[in-house]
This record gives sequence, C-alpha cells and structure tokens, in this order.
Amino acid sequence: MADPSVFALLPYWHSLVLGLVVGLTEFLPISSSAHLAVVPVLLGWDDPGLALSAVIELGSSGAVIA
Repeated sequence: MADPSVFALLPYWHSLVLGLVVGLTEFLPISSSAHLAVVPVLLGWDDPGLALSAVIELGSSGAVIA
C-alpha cells in the first residue's frame, strides 16, 4: 500500500492543474493519460506517480459516467 504522505509532497495546485488538463482532454480523440506524463515534464515538475495518475483518471471517468 502506498504511503499517504507521498501525496503531501505534491503541491495541491499541481494536482488541480493535472486534473483540469485530463478533464478538458477527456473528450478529445487523444490520450488524456499521456498528458499526465507530458505536462509535468513541460512545466519542470516531478513525476506525480502512478497512484495520483490513477486517481485522476478514475475521477474523470466517474464524472463522464455521471
């Protein structure tokens, strides 16, 4: 199980930006999950990690279903 303190290392606004990018690109015919890898590289951030990427993808999928 992932250490919950790992999420404390990522600033909240990084999570917000990544969530917005994935949400906005969810309906485009391009990979929204690829943006989770590209955006941090372009902005010079650390890798958000697989757990955060999965949570963001689940959140956007849940919003689409709702």
